[in-house]
Amino acid sequence: MPAKYLVDSSAGSGHRVRYFSDYDIAEIGGVFAALEGRAAQHTALPLPETVEKLLWAIAERMRELRLPEDVDEQMRLDREFHGTLMSGQTKAKLGEAWQTLKPLIDVMMVPIMRRGLGTADNQTDRHLLLVDAEMTGERETLIKALEQH
Repeated sequence: MPAKYLVDSSAGSGHRVRYFSDYDIAEIGGVFAALEGRAAQHTALPLPETVEKLLWAIAERMRELRLPEDVDEQMRLDREFHGTLMSGQTKAKLGEAWQTLKPLIDVMMVPIMRRGLGTADNQTDRHLLLVDAEMTGERETLIKALEQH
């Protein structure tokens, strides 16, 4: 858990499970949007057709899930989707930074579910909007979509 940023440590008090406020969750989302937006600046757009088809297929698999029961599979597919988007960029350290923070994606799912935004159809549609933005070939369109995601 410490490697996934889920434990807080303090001298004299020991360790405790970390609490993430709604503000923390929004900030985490902003960090991922910034990293993925920066990656979009170093990615040849539009992506190859095979990658676009893979992104569509991953998003459509999300539609088949029953949430919140299948939340683990939803998180796996979300990581796979965003990892596929990140794989086209050319900056090694940017990719490493994203990989290091990737466990925090899972942390964001709880409040998303709590707000009722976690339906399978909603999650699928939100990811398909990113594919649509990527397919335009316009970096700014993709960056804006990532910020809204």
